[in-house]
Amino acid sequence: MLSQISIKRRQLFFIIWGLVLTFCVLSFLFLDIPIARALKGQRPHWWNITLYELTTYGLAEYYLVPSALLAIIFFIAGRKTRGEIKEKLYNISLKVSFLFLSVAASGILTNILKILIGRSRPRMLFYTGEYGFQGLNFDVDHWSFPSGHATTVASFITALFIVTPPKKRIYLTPFVIMAFLIIVSRVTVQAHFLSDIVFSTYWAATVTIILYSFLQRFLPRLSEIASLRSQ
Repeated sequence: MLSQISIKRRQLFFIIWGLVLTFCVLSFLFLDIPIARALKGQRPHWWNITLYELTTYGLAEYYLVPSALLAIIFFIAGRKTRGEIKEKLYNISLKVSFLFLSVAASGILTNILKILIGRSRPRMLFYTGEYGFQGLNFDVDHWSFPSGHATTVASFITALFIVTPPKKRIYLTPFVIMAFLIIVSRVTVQAHFLSDIVFSTYWAATVTIILYSFLQRFLPRLSEIASLRSQ
C-alpha cells in the first residue's frame, strides 16, 4: 500500500512539473511581454511605495538570520534543561533548523541557475528591447530566471507547512496569503516576468521536499521532524 502511494505521489509530482513547465513556455511566448508592458504604466506614488516595501520581505536574510539565531538559542536552551522540556526545545531547534536549511539550499541552487540561464529582466525589454535567455551571465540585469525572492518565500512556506502538525495548518493561511502577495509583487515591480515566479514557486517547493526526504533518510535525528507533524 505504501509503495503504491509513493508511486502515485511521484506520478503527481511529474505531472505537476509538466504542467508548470508547459505554462512557463506558453507564458514566455504569449503572456510575459504583454503583462510587463501593462504594468509599466503610471501608478500612484503610494502604490509604488507599498509594492516596493512588500517585495523586500522576499529577501533571504529576513528568514535566514532569525531562523539561524532561533535554532541556536533553542539548542543551547535544550542543553541547559532536562527531561521532557529538553526534548521539546531540541525539537523546536530541529524544526527551525529545517526552515533555515530549506531557504539556504533553494537560494543557493537558484543563484546558480540565475547565472547559468541568464534571462534578461523586464527592464532590459524596455531599455534595450532585449528579451529571452542569454546563457552564462554574471550581470544582475540577466538574473530574472528563477526569482530569488519567490524562491525564498516559497521554500520557507513549504518548510513551514512540513513542520506544522496537519490539524494546525489552517493557521498558516495568513502566511500563505502574505507569501502569495510577496511573490506576485516581483512581477508588479517589474523585477521578474510571470513565468519566472511560477517556475520559482514550484522549484522552491520541490527543493524543500527533496531536502526533507534526504534528511529523513540519511540523518535519523533530524527525521524526528516527521513524527512531530502528527503531534
